[in-house]
Amino acid sequence: MSTRGWTFDELARAIGLRAMGEDYTDIALRLNRPRLEVVRQVGAARSLIRAEMWIQPLLAEPRREEPVEVPVPGTPVLRPYRVRPDIDELAAMTARDNTAALMGDPAPGRSALERKRS
Repeated sequence: MSTRGWTFDELARAIGLRAMGEDYTDIALRLNRPRLEVVRQVGAARSLIRAEMWIQPLLAEPRREEPVEVPVPGTPVLRPYRVRPDIDELAAMTARDNTAALMGDPAPGRSALERKRS
């Protein structure tokens, strides 16, 4: 049995080779360590990894991403929505000053001072 300690590199290589489906015997030969020691270290590392919550997404199976369609220049872009015909009128009706709208200031032309002048 080997008495030397495990380096992070050796442990990472052992875990990676096991994750790729290598047999413990092959891993032990590559790392020049006894098979039983490799089995124990990978098992201990696995139990420590399971205890860490942040690492679970890293150990999950990689998700296949959907292929992205690249638009061809010059083709029309079809969108699932339409622009409202009265959008300019709605924009004109909204308050121009967000602070005034938030604080409850009257609309332009509706203040008491402006009513008094007219």
